[in-house]
Amino acid sequence: MNSRLLVGIQFLAIVLIMIPKPTIMITSLWWVCLLIATAIALWIFTHNKIGNFNIVPEIRTHAKLIVTGPYRFVRHPMYSALILFMVGVVLWHFHWINVLLLTIMIGAVGMK
Repeated sequence: MNSRLLVGIQFLAIVLIMIPKPTIMITSLWWVCLLIATAIALWIFTHNKIGNFNIVPEIRTHAKLIVTGPYRFVRHPMYSALILFMVGVVLWHFHWINVLLLTIMIGAVGMK
């Protein structure tokens, strides 16, 4: 599948999750997911240069493989932080449509 299409699906799912729906908050732990995801994202920025990021999953010329910090544990920590953040959002605004959209987003990220 085209990588740009996967990126589009990922962002579309994120946007659709953010659209207000009649929801319930099923747990107060949603904020823990958001805080941990934010901390991971900040940790990533201390170990990877801004110019080394790429929105599409193709390898850039002159890209450097990072093996320190969170990259020591996970090959794509930004994807992990994104998924954890969106899980927090879905827990905060729980609705079956958001669960479906989160599943689609995770599938697109996984295929990337």
